[in-house]
Amino acid sequence: MALIIGINGVECADCFVILDHYWFAARQVADGPITDPSILKLHVRGLGAAELAARTLDVLLVKFRCSRDLAGSPDAPAAFLQFGLILQDNALFTGNVRNELILSFQKERQNMGSPATAPAVIVKEAFTGGPSQSTGRETKTIFDINDTVTRLGVTHSFIFGSRFRTARIDAVDASNFGGTFEFSSLPLFAAGMPYVFRVSQGDPSVVFAVRETSGFVQDDVHVREGLNLTFGLRYSWQSTTDDRNNLAPRFAFAFSPGPKRKTVLRGGAGIFYDDLPRAARRRSLLLDGFVI
Repeated sequence: MALIIGINGVECADCFVILDHYWFAARQVADGPITDPSILKLHVRGLGAAELAARTLDVLLVKFRCSRDLAGSPDAPAAFLQFGLILQDNALFTGNVRNELILSFQKERQNMGSPATAPAVIVKEAFTGGPSQSTGRETKTIFDINDTVTRLGVTHSFIFGSRFRTARIDAVDASNFGGTFEFSSLPLFAAGMPYVFRVSQGDPSVVFAVRETSGFVQDDVHVREGLNLTFGLRYSWQSTTDDRNNLAPRFAFAFSPGPKRKTVLRGGAGIFYDDLPRAARRRSLLLDGFVI
């Protein structure tokens, strides 16, 4: 089994402080000379990017990620910061039964723009002026558990598993809180006669949680040489919707005709459900006519 401790980052100086902490932790678990490249590896891939790996007798993956990205425009700057921790354990119970457990924690923060100090101006077919009215921030805290069990057999191979994810969203959307004047022509702009003034008012902040869970079972059937069938059933649930009838049966096949079996024909059919995006839930809470 292998213990891998990794750090990946882009222009994040704090990662190197954590890197030193994990370096000493890896020295304690490494079952060999610290200079042995097969036991401990440190990879530096340019400014702010590094990865540290150590191997033991267990199948365990531990990875920490840190990234930062600056984007946007001078009028509406944006920044994105992300931290993530992933724990993955692969356990072999018997010769043909394997379990994979993945635990992950992730925190993201995105800032966009800055509060407008004056209204914006839009003149049809002429120009757009004034400060950008796009401003807001969003912080996501996500915890995810994913467990999958695989049992291999001669004619039947069974796979089943489940997943649970919870996300806490703390968002602020103060777009157009400074207001926007719209003019239909340049002469009307010179005369100071807008045809409409739009402004958003109210509480621009919202905090909510989204919980999602799903489970599945799958049977891979080896019918004969060159023909495999797959039968599956999946169920998913999301806390932001009232829909509970989400059973999704699925079927697939793989057929390789001829004695040499150089060609494989694959196909399948099933029912699939999409989750409601978290952004849609955020907008429904903010833009309900009462909050904003």
